Amino acid sequence: MTKEELKKYLIEEAECKEEHVNNMSAKELFNKYLQWNGICGYTDDIIDAFKGAFEDEILLDWSED
Repeated sequence: MTKEELKKYLIEEAECKEEHVNNMSAKELFNKYLQWNGICGYTDDIIDAFKGAFEDEILLDWSED
């Protein structure tokens, strides 16, 4: 899923306002996605675990930590 696909998902499925979604940071987008799918309060833990698991396998921009 790309960031644009995530935004589209939040607008169409989670019924978020487009203007609000377009002003969200990457972490806010991910957090809203998790919340919509019933996972609340674990965003930072999931991000940290993902980074640890995949740090040697993929290159990602972690500048929005």
